[in-house]
Amino acid sequence: MRVVVRGVLVLGLLTAGLVAGPVVGEAAAVTCVRSSSATDSVGRGIGFSYRNWPGGNAKVKVTYSIVGTKKMIRVRKAQGTASTSTTLLGTSGRKVTKTVSLSYQAAGNGTLWFEPRGDTTTTGRTIYSFCLYKG
Repeated sequence: MRVVVRGVLVLGLLTAGLVAGPVVGEAAAVTCVRSSSATDSVGRGIGFSYRNWPGGNAKVKVTYSIVGTKKMIRVRKAQGTASTSTTLLGTSGRKVTKTVSLSYQAAGNGTLWFEPRGDTTTTGRTIYSFCLYKG
């Protein structure tokens, strides 16, 4: 059994009775409203359309890398005239996976954007995969 407790991997300790309290980490299965597992350069910005957003707060689980100290990626969910966004910080070129939260939006269709931030270059930002889901 693999269980993550406060960011630490614990193997079998739960069954041995050495870990008490609520277990964090074994996430319930989520249904992606939109996902991709193709490697894409962010460039000047890359958008992925989605349909049938059920309404509510959103989460995006994204695997990415950023080369350079001043570079960032803005994750923006745009729907009609409304938009909500957050920023992914640099990774010193390492491939990392993070889950970020976005604010409430009503049900509908829209676009999930990954946009360059932090400097004026269009290189050094790569998205490997993502999953947009209700959170």
